[in-house]
Amino acid sequence: MQFYEIHARLNAGFADGGDDTGAATEGPQKWDLQLQLRETDLGVRCRLDVGAPDANYVVDAAIFYDFDESLKIEPAALEEFVNRAAFIALYPFVREALHSAGRKIGAQAPLLGMLDLAENRVEFNFDGTGQQN
Repeated sequence: MQFYEIHARLNAGFADGGDDTGAATEGPQKWDLQLQLRETDLGVRCRLDVGAPDANYVVDAAIFYDFDESLKIEPAALEEFVNRAAFIALYPFVREALHSAGRKIGAQAPLLGMLDLAENRVEFNFDGTGQQN
């Protein structure tokens, strides 16, 4: 498990050269996933961008799997592994990092609900980038 970025920015407070109106930039959650598949290891990286009424957040994390032998895996099996193992393993860490970042800046961080696999499936393109449905 590796974090690459945990970021929270309050939308109100001292002016930093920009518009300090405290205007909300609330928007939908945006998930980006990447795969790094090599001969004996697999990395799954997940980045969440989310806007809330009082702050904006980024959590970028990855999980890595090492194999004893050279790995040959079909795309459908890889997609299933990401959905049933890797994303499930990453999700609670992303969820906690988001909540913790909001708490540290005194904001009400959005609470990610429990992971619903029926609504949150990852499908991969042939270039290895993830698209969430």
